[in-house]
Amino acid sequence: MSLNWNLADVRDEVCWRKSTETWPDKWDCSDEQRAAGLEFMHPATDKLVWATMAVGMPTIKEENYLEFFCRVQIYEALMGKMGWHTEGSAPFWTEMDKHLGWEWREGESWLSKVEVIHANIGLGTNATRETRTQFVSRITKRFKEDYERIMKRKLEA
Repeated sequence: MSLNWNLADVRDEVCWRKSTETWPDKWDCSDEQRAAGLEFMHPATDKLVWATMAVGMPTIKEENYLEFFCRVQIYEALMGKMGWHTEGSAPFWTEMDKHLGWEWREGESWLSKVEVIHANIGLGTNATRETRTQFVSRITKRFKEDYERIMKRKLEA
């Protein structure tokens, strides 16, 4: 099943950016696209779209954004960051996002700020909805399985 998303209820200045010649993520768009100043989804919004599957919450709403943020923090603590600032990208994105008051640091997760989640209220996908109990059960089971596999490999080496 494909992941379908809808950003119609998210403010454009949050979820879309015009590419520039200095756009740091060269794999996001070609030189021609950067030169033309085409619009691209903000990397934080892009990570949130995919995070809806990881955290079992298909929508971000006023009444659930804190739960969404907490689940992202749990997921990233156990499984690793879903995306982070690479070398040179933090200053670029701090400048691009100054109208939102977001400051970024190299290595920081795109989803480490509750303000980012709140600004993307209205984002929706067709991801499967999980209760908190289902999410915690799934993520801890996966962490345990991954950790056991890593330890087994270390012992066999």
